Amino acid sequence: MRKTIERMRRRPLLAGVVLLAGGAAGGQAATLLAQPALTRLYSQADYGVLAVYMAILSLATVACGRYEMAVPLPEEDEVAANLLAVSLIVLVGFALGSGLVLLAVGPWLARRLNVPALAPLLWMVPVGLLAAGIYKAISTWAVRRRQYTLIARTKLSQGIGQAVAQVALGLVGLRPAGLLFGDIVGRSAGSGTLASLAWRRDLAVFRRVTLSGMRAAAYRYRDFPRVSSLSALLNTAGVQAAPVLLALFYQAEVVGTFALSQRVVIAPIVLVGQAVSQVYFGEMARSLARNPAGAERMLRSTVRRLAVLALAPTALLGAFGPALLATLFGAKWREAGIYAQMMAPLAAVQFVVWPLSQTLYVLEEQRLQLCWDIGRLTAVAAGIALVGATRGSAREAVAAYAATMTAAYGVFLWLAWRGVRRAARRAPAGPEGEGATAAEALEAAGPVEAPGG
Repeated sequence: MRKTIERMRRRPLLAGVVLLAGGAAGGQAATLLAQPALTRLYSQADYGVLAVYMAILSLATVACGRYEMAVPLPEEDEVAANLLAVSLIVLVGFALGSGLVLLAVGPWLARRLNVPALAPLLWMVPVGLLAAGIYKAISTWAVRRRQYTLIARTKLSQGIGQAVAQVALGLVGLRPAGLLFGDIVGRSAGSGTLASLAWRRDLAVFRRVTLSGMRAAAYRYRDFPRVSSLSALLNTAGVQAAPVLLALFYQAEVVGTFALSQRVVIAPIVLVGQAVSQVYFGEMARSLARNPAGAERMLRSTVRRLAVLALAPTALLGAFGPALLATLFGAKWREAGIYAQMMAPLAAVQFVVWPLSQTLYVLEEQRLQLCWDIGRLTAVAAGIALVGATRGSAREAVAAYAATMTAAYGVFLWLAWRGVRRAARRAPAGPEGEGATAAEALEAAGPVEAPGG
């Protein structure tokens, strides 16, 4: 234990990932513990409404113009503070614009996607966009300051807040609105804490934010909104295309069943990866600037160890998925377990690759990221649409989704590996032992449990 603590003190990536993984795991544990109650309070159709709402809310990925992704990059705090201000201004405009668009076309969209119950709830979308965008922007400043303990606490509060709100609203009969409102509560939790601490500790820096400084910072990192925003939107669409296309070709119950399989089974893996990714982004940026050879070692070792960690939980999922979900959430959700079983290979690949998803951004290869995003979206949409158009079953559509997504993540891993290796070869090697791997942090934090276990 003493050796582990000493390693964490020497290696910020190790300490950061352990803290963020712990906070994310605690928050996700809260939502997982609430699922047996939620699946009995809400129907498959209710979950279908939530899935389509979440697909629309995925626009939060670009709500800040992606300027928030650049906040950890500048050496000067003043430039980073101006970027943060730019991202928040863009967010407010984006939320207002989305609200006006949904006011005009929202009811028609809800009917077209076979979820008419969503129409009176579309006002929650701009509120959710603001909640998600503010937290995302403020948390990147906390990442810059390496305030991993504080971020971990907010992750925990988000999970608890979401779970409590969704269960409470379900008990009073507010369905399906309780699922949506609970999501907003979860996204909002922690933003005030991060913002107040940043204001107190960095007030002198924020006072140097000016219109000219914001213009200069926005121009310097213009590729983030100009190229990265489109790429991020396509990236999100590649994930969210599945519930939207399923809604077009099948009933809301199918969408809800698919949504639960993702929410309960794949989401824990993604959230652990989110903790790794958030710290990996900052540390990989520093390593590429100061020790590119260390960056290559970081990527190689992280991939290897994450692959080992992914084997046991995904094997358990593939073998017992239907029985696990039927036991935990009721017999009516057994089909979700079958979907999850079909997506077990995707879960394994996603566990390895998702934490590395910021690599091309750190390399400033936004155009390459854009090409990959277009390719993945095209493959996923074509696969599901082909099955739906030929009147294939919902299971066949889920299988097509899993196969195309797995192949796409494999291609991304090759592109990221090639990019980091080329960067390492262009620069002299730094000192040995620079930085820890994300996988070392996960190893220190303990084994990853199987979803639903």
